[in-house]
Amino acid sequence: MLLAQEPSMEQVPPICWEEMSAIHKTPLNENDYYRPPDWYELRSYRLEKGQIAFKKLFIIGDMEFRDDGFSPDYRYYYMIGDRTYLGEIGKPKFRKLSKVGEYYRCRFSLDSRYLVGQNLVDGSLRCFEVQREQQWSLTEE
Repeated sequence: MLLAQEPSMEQVPPICWEEMSAIHKTPLNENDYYRPPDWYELRSYRLEKGQIAFKKLFIIGDMEFRDDGFSPDYRYYYMIGDRTYLGEIGKPKFRKLSKVGEYYRCRFSLDSRYLVGQNLVDGSLRCFEVQREQQWSLTEE
């Protein structure tokens, strides 16, 4: 009977993940309650051949996150904060896709050209063209 051997690190395919970590927190005095961090850093990590490498993607200010995700080609990142935002990896600024209070839970098209979002308040669907500033309703509100 042959026993299965553990795979070596050379045989394990690369593993990738993203992580948000606090980078600056305003100090509290003794009477203050919990305060969330002022700034977050979004990083992508890659484990390959036993080595972990990371890349800083964005610095994001204090906001509540409702949803986020990467495009299939890993070129774009969308998130819901006080509105819906779109960022391009390697560029520091996010593009505002909606007004304050308009939250769209989105998914990218397989070719990463479009972002389709469902409004979390009224359920309507909206399509955003990723490379251009165009958007249109897919359903009535």
